[in-house]
Amino acid sequence: MADDLSISYSYQSGPQGNPSAAGPTPAKDTRLYAFATCDRVTLDDTSVMLLNRSNGRQMAISPEVATALTYCGTFKTLQAHAETLVASIPQLQGQLEDVTGVLHRVRDAGLMLAAEDICANLRLADGEKSELAPTRVCIITCDRPPALERLLDSMLRAGSISRNDQLFLVDDSRNPDNRTQNRELVAKFNLTSPRDMLYVGADAQRQIISELATILPQHEDAIRFLADRDRWEKRKTYGLARTFCLLLTVGYRCVVMDDDILCATVEPPLRNAGISFGGGDGRELACFSSEEELMRSAAYGEVDPISGLTQCLGMGLGRALETLGMETLEANMLKDTRAALLGTLDRNSEILVTQCGSWGDPGTAGSHWFFHLGRDSVERALSASGGLSGALENRHYWLGRSRPNINKMAIMSQATGLDNSRLLPPYFPAFRGEDHLFASMVVCLHPDSAVLDYAWSIPHLPLEKRGARAAREPIAARAGLGLCARYLSNRASYEPGPCAETRLRSLAAHLCEVAEQEPDSLLATFRRELAEQHGEQLRLLRKQLQTAPSLESSSWEGYLQRGIEEVDRDLQTPASLGNIPGVDPENGDDVLLQVFQTTIADFGRAIAAWPAIRIAAQQVTTRLLDKGQLAP
Repeated sequence: MADDLSISYSYQSGPQGNPSAAGPTPAKDTRLYAFATCDRVTLDDTSVMLLNRSNGRQMAISPEVATALTYCGTFKTLQAHAETLVASIPQLQGQLEDVTGVLHRVRDAGLMLAAEDICANLRLADGEKSELAPTRVCIITCDRPPALERLLDSMLRAGSISRNDQLFLVDDSRNPDNRTQNRELVAKFNLTSPRDMLYVGADAQRQIISELATILPQHEDAIRFLADRDRWEKRKTYGLARTFCLLLTVGYRCVVMDDDILCATVEPPLRNAGISFGGGDGRELACFSSEEELMRSAAYGEVDPISGLTQCLGMGLGRALETLGMETLEANMLKDTRAALLGTLDRNSEILVTQCGSWGDPGTAGSHWFFHLGRDSVERALSASGGLSGALENRHYWLGRSRPNINKMAIMSQATGLDNSRLLPPYFPAFRGEDHLFASMVVCLHPDSAVLDYAWSIPHLPLEKRGARAAREPIAARAGLGLCARYLSNRASYEPGPCAETRLRSLAAHLCEVAEQEPDSLLATFRRELAEQHGEQLRLLRKQLQTAPSLESSSWEGYLQRGIEEVDRDLQTPASLGNIPGVDPENGDDVLLQVFQTTIADFGRAIAAWPAIRIAAQQVTTRLLDKGQLAP
């Protein structure tokens, strides 16, 4: 920022008058405001034009002041914004009163959003309701019959099974013995279940793929890319089974459950009133010394996760807030919430994804997300049995929300609600991070939609040992599908108008365009995206380190310092594709670039074919169900 930054304006256009004109200091305003997302047009060396796209207001000001206003992107009082600017920008120190006055004039010029207006925009209009699609439930499993048996037993105690149109078990097991055991478990479940579960194993999956290819021979390659495990050889196909869940539930709301959970809900150990808006960084953590203590501390809820996840799924946000008891959304609930998020939501924003917290293992590949946590959660982790390293490795957690949360981007949940009556994208079939990529594509297709994260959790109790070396694993982020997700979500268009089908075609075309980049250009894009991710990680680590001394924990400060050094070291070295988890590092960048180009192009073509595949899948599933060919 320029050394001569001041709070005066150079120019003003529009009917609001000159905001730099002298006048009395305005009375203190306790309402919450945030700087609106504005287009910025350079007029000359001393002025820029800010245009508020939502209300048509505009103002010409100095570039330095326009930059300073970007510090005001969350909802606070104008006084609090002024204090932030004075504390953050050395050139403004001692000018609190002047800065406050300027912010009042910016508000009057129409470049600030008022929290009370956002609340009114989210409020449900009288009689505003729509019919919700019926529900289907899918369990995905892979070579874990003991975990599946435990889940099925717990489902028999849930009260909502009979209210669902169909129950499916999608079996992605490699071991034939495990497939046999899984089918027997389904048969046993059906002896006492009020609704039969249908087994969708390797044979049924091959039949569905074959019939889809017969209906859509021009898209056979796309079908096999998304759903045929043979296409992926020995890769771990984390997303393939989830795509099959989508194929089986076109036109329905769907709950997808991992096999190593219990069909039960646990109330949060910390409870706050109201509702929150924001990202995954708002989750809270509590640590337990053992699985025994974890389960002993669980306060089970009355609702089962299937009913809970479908409660608001498919609703407009206004109706969902009313259902959650938030008919009178208060402006103070938006305090410190980003205007960029709330500016994309209104009462009609559909809840397309629902999720919840984890009681037990969080399901993450590692544990180096601790530096995303708030101070209270970090303090609880440091006081846990075994200190920081014990918390990183034991993975007996509550990780969730203390109140319901509305966000744009879904995060991984071991039980997820999906409104598949709308056009949702397929999952990428292989590699970790398929959930992040799916979430970013949902935003690309439905930029006005929302994700509802409930405060309750589900018990997630993997039978295999996890996290034993978590404290010693590298902290610096590694590339993968999560990096692709970040790339796409940063390029999502929030302009209203285009339908999901149009946006999907645009996304498919963009992926094919990326695949045709020159190898050096594609490698440069990869390195830029990873560097930006590392830069964001570095900022978070440094921010935590600034407040770490007050926690009086040398292990926490050492952990953060280690992370900073690792990330900084990675930023000094050009990234290699061979470091991506799941690829063969012996292949070198040239060979890997060719593989990536081919894979990106295949995925782009598969996305382009996806609407036709969905229609065909609905026909195939309906026919197989009607003829009893999808058997228990």
